[in-house]
Amino acid sequence: MPFKVDAIRYKQKEVTMFLAALPVEDLDICSIDAWDPKKTGVWKGYQRQLKQKKIKNISEYLQRPDGIMPVAGLLNVREKGVLKFDKKDGSKPAAGLLTIPDYTRLWVVDMQHRLEGIRLAHSKGFLQNFAIPVLITDGLTNIKEAAQFYIINTRSHRMGVDLTRRLLIEHDEIKDIVDVKEWELKAVQITIKLNKNIKKNNPWYGRIREPESERLLSHIATEKSFVPSLRWFLTARGVKGKSV
Repeated sequence: MPFKVDAIRYKQKEVTMFLAALPVEDLDICSIDAWDPKKTGVWKGYQRQLKQKKIKNISEYLQRPDGIMPVAGLLNVREKGVLKFDKKDGSKPAAGLLTIPDYTRLWVVDMQHRLEGIRLAHSKGFLQNFAIPVLITDGLTNIKEAAQFYIINTRSHRMGVDLTRRLLIEHDEIKDIVDVKEWELKAVQITIKLNKNIKKNNPWYGRIREPESERLLSHIATEKSFVPSLRWFLTARGVKGKSV
């Protein structure tokens, strides 16, 4: 039976795209073109092998009451012209109903770990009435699709998150931090306290430059560099598990 979903259609240059939200129950129409040297033929896929730890972390995050995933994943239908779209009158960009025919694959370009993390959380009884935002490109070849994967994973610039991380820790919102080790959380807390402790004989008072703050002559280290310097101390026997 064809799959139907409300969507918004628009174009970028010659590429038609659809913005939609897929119910978690319908994610089985998504496929990952994983690299496999044993595949027959010239095309052997292009997606890297999945990292199970990353999938598990995403799943555990989504199982929390406040765990959401608002960023759209990128999918592609390689067969040009198979998608059907019924436009609503007067809408621009065009809003309407997108029909995906039977046996049409939505190839995952960017969201493979998110997809598997969502599936894992759903299999454990979570994510009821949960929808995933997706962007579907229409008719990119497998080579063009792989090129988009390459561009996304090489051209995107990772933003520094040390400022946001330290604000969440400082305001006791540690539960909102994902993939941060216990020693690292304590290291940030210690660094903040050392830098703000005005007590006599504290050599670190005001000497650590906070994220995004003005650089002063009095600074001898950045918070970003000081935090990992505490790793050995915080992971040493007898220290782990103690409060700061």
